[in-house]
Amino acid sequence: MARVVVEPEGRVIEVREPLRVSELLASLGLNSEEAVVLINGTPVPEQAVIEGEDEVRVLRVRSSG
Repeated sequence: MARVVVEPEGRVIEVREPLRVSELLASLGLNSEEAVVLINGTPVPEQAVIEGEDEVRVLRVRSSG
């Protein structure tokens, strides 16, 4: 299982891998316009796959208008 940290709330979840970033975002009720996903500190596209020992962070984007 891979460990995912969702910011800014600091929620930690575990997911089974391999898992596409798009599937992770969908499971969180988010899309790529609402969040940036980093795997091992690098921003990745929705097609990227989370595997094994990856460190994953989901950074929710907040905008004000």
